[in-house]
Amino acid sequence: TGKLHIVQDNIDITESDNLVEFKIEDNCYINNKFVGTTVCKKITVNILNPNNEIELENKEITAQTGMIINGTEEVVPFGNFIIEKPDSEEAKEKTNFTGYDYMIKFNTEYKSRVSYPISAGDLFEDVCEQVGLEAGNTNFVNSNYMILGNPFTNNEDCRTVLSNIAQLA
Repeated sequence: TGKLHIVQDNIDITESDNLVEFKIEDNCYINNKFVGTTVCKKITVNILNPNNEIELENKEITAQTGMIINGTEEVVPFGNFIIEKPDSEEAKEKTNFTGYDYMIKFNTEYKSRVSYPISAGDLFEDVCEQVGLEAGNTNFVNSNYMILGNPFTNNEDCRTVLSNIAQLA
């Protein structure tokens, strides 16, 4: 079974009611590179939406699939996604939506708010705070590496900063 949960509205959409299908694209390569990439997972949602009763635009959803095995439901969560504007503004019974995981939050301009020199771990923590996320772990390979000056002076976005930290790690 598939299930979407609209976080803000605390509403579930399942295959037994309005969910037609969802597809998740998850890739770890950018331009044939693996190290240091910061790729968004993408979800495409197709729901039955008579009279546009279900509002997904600019909402956060979680997606999961599962099955019942010997009376116990086994669930595979795919994470949280932020839904964009729908592809079509028409009020149709079947509606497609596209969303991206929290990596999309890093597409904002990086603001240097720290003092140098700074450790890579502390810079990682700061860039996460800038986009409204909590760094899960600041202890990673080369997290103690000291960055002596601000290398991000050309209006880079937070995703570029994160990518550089990932390459260092």
